[in-house]
Amino acid sequence: MDARPVTSTCRELYERGDHALIGVSAGNGYFTARRLAALLSWACEHFTRVDVVYADLHVDTMFVAEGATPVKARARARKKVKDTVRRIGRAVDEVGAPGSRIRTRAISECVCLPGYQAVQRRIQKLAAEDERVGRTCEEHVRFVLGGWVEDGRPRDETGALRPEAEAMVRAGLAYLHAELPFLLDTPGVFDVPTSVCCYHKFLPVVRGLWGSSVFNGQAQGHVVVRAHE
Repeated sequence: MDARPVTSTCRELYERGDHALIGVSAGNGYFTARRLAALLSWACEHFTRVDVVYADLHVDTMFVAEGATPVKARARARKKVKDTVRRIGRAVDEVGAPGSRIRTRAISECVCLPGYQAVQRRIQKLAAEDERVGRTCEEHVRFVLGGWVEDGRPRDETGALRPEAEAMVRAGLAYLHAELPFLLDTPGVFDVPTSVCCYHKFLPVVRGLWGSSVFNGQAQGHVVVRAHE
């Protein structure tokens, strides 16, 4: 694995090795069972505890925004999430680590945690006080949606976004807001001393909110980690 801590503090947290967070998006083609197994094996070598969190909230909302009916959107979302869980399960079985080392949970299982709720309240308070938060989140969603929003197809003759494109952005924001507590303060969510988010990209929203009052800069690290193909 090629692991690159984002800052010197991230490197210190990585070397300390208390806890790793591995977030898996539903339908993300990068996370094959083979890559997940390699990532989990690497994480178990470097960290005392590993949490794998997969997205299962607002997936259907994204499909509705793309034009699917609510019934079909829910069915597609269930299939995507089920496939994600299956791939994670195969990877965990291949690694063979004790259950106490790797925990797998859906975001929907975490939203009721006191730590998650406390971090989410801090994020919402900051968003109400600092317009940079909302702007950074929207820029992130537009970046993720990429050409779908920006290549002109979802715009009307005046250049404004069509309703379906606006719906995609709103759905993307709801999806992102559910993930933010893990990206900005995993120690607060899971009540661990320090934590490192391990992902194959450095996300724009993390870059944009780095150093903000809600970012737990002394205990929250980020490492860009990719498997050698």
